[in-house]
Amino acid sequence: MLIIPLSRKLTLQTFPIMTALLVVVNLFVFFALQAPDGRVIREFVDAAVKSGLPQLELPVYADWRSSKGERTLAPSPALLEDPRYLAQGALAMQRDRAFQRELASRMKKALASEQFAQWQTARAKIDPIWQKNFTERYIFVPANTFVETYVTHMFMHADFGHLFGNMVMLVLIGLLVEAAAGPLRTGAIYLVGGIGALLLYTLFSTERWVGMLGASGAIAAMMGACAALYGFRKVRFFYHVLFYFDFITLPAIVVLPLWIGNELWQWMQYRDVSNVAYFAHIGGLIAGASFALLLRKTVAVRLENAATPSLEKVEDLARQHARAYAYLKKMQWDAAGREFEQLLLQVPDNLDYARQLYTASRTEPASTRYHWGARQLMKLTAKTGASTLLGQTIAEYWKNAQPAPRLSTDEIARYAKILAKEGARDIAATLTDALIRLPEAKMGNVDLADVLLTMAVALYRASNSDEKKLSRQYMETLEKRFPESGQLKLARQLVSG
Repeated sequence: MLIIPLSRKLTLQTFPIMTALLVVVNLFVFFALQAPDGRVIREFVDAAVKSGLPQLELPVYADWRSSKGERTLAPSPALLEDPRYLAQGALAMQRDRAFQRELASRMKKALASEQFAQWQTARAKIDPIWQKNFTERYIFVPANTFVETYVTHMFMHADFGHLFGNMVMLVLIGLLVEAAAGPLRTGAIYLVGGIGALLLYTLFSTERWVGMLGASGAIAAMMGACAALYGFRKVRFFYHVLFYFDFITLPAIVVLPLWIGNELWQWMQYRDVSNVAYFAHIGGLIAGASFALLLRKTVAVRLENAATPSLEKVEDLARQHARAYAYLKKMQWDAAGREFEQLLLQVPDNLDYARQLYTASRTEPASTRYHWGARQLMKLTAKTGASTLLGQTIAEYWKNAQPAPRLSTDEIARYAKILAKEGARDIAATLTDALIRLPEAKMGNVDLADVLLTMAVALYRASNSDEKKLSRQYMETLEKRFPESGQLKLARQLVSG
């Protein structure tokens, strides 16, 4: 049975790029970086057995475990001659981090000075082999923490079953979270949650030497974020059972029992051998939910678009849509503009709504609606690659807007570069000249040198002599205002004559 949440139609614009990236990174770490660990372990065990170290260390290991209250018998002489026992013992001792911490001091007590020196020499030869173990280097150990392991642990897994279960849940939950929160916030939730899981766990387990790894804490944060963002809002799920498939609308919180089921299954499968601290996931859940609650206001519009609208809301949108076009047909511009403004607020990626809003509000070039509609149309045309419409809109808006255009310096710079590259060099030059006239204090974060570089190169490549002349003017401005810039050096390489 396959269940996939499809809160909205997947397109290039809505593709969950961060969820996909997180899955790819987890797969890469497991198959490319952790996979060689098996060979490293075999190399270490072979070298340890050949060195004779297990015969010296295993009796000391048995005494150490007995001192911890464990029922452990010292190995018999026969066992110390058995290669399989020595190999298993060498690996068990090496994986016991608490014992390794005390190994040197205990061996010094157990051996004579000359024999201890020989032991040190032999150990120095096999320890570098173990240090090549990627998992061992980057796993999180509460009693011996390193800053980087707070992050690395959440991309590593114990085995393929552990990886597969986590990646299935990451896709299921990530699709919903990214639809509402966007890619960057989704990545932040994953990282914050993984770290939050460790912080809560280590608060009560600072002396534990058992390593922790796996994406489960981060996925728990995604689950907490999903619950905080959606609650009982309904989203559309695609499901597939054998040869039957269909769509069904359910509350987003339905993924919670699936996550709990995955946690219980992994706990039953790996509770005796896994390095994952399952009960620390509550820390990830709390961290993710708390972070998402802080984001609710900033993702409100995305959340509304991600959740499946009710039938009543769909009907309201349809009526409003029909009403807006009826006003437009009757040339009732103010009423049409008001309706299209409301429609665009509810469906912000609709290029047609933005175009009609701009058309309806052109009769009032000083109105807030006209300025806002023009900026929305420019943003969407730039996003969808409709450069011809973008150039036409900016040229008309720049000419008619009253008392003046209300584009930010960032918008002016971005559109100038887009239009220069697309061949609309007249309006691109108008925008660039507006930036050049601005005082430095009003430039904001705009990289004027980059804009001048783009214009100089684009105009130089044109066949028109007037445009080549204008290219030289931009080069002169670049040389005058940014004489030491990398953009000037690049421009000189690209523009000559």
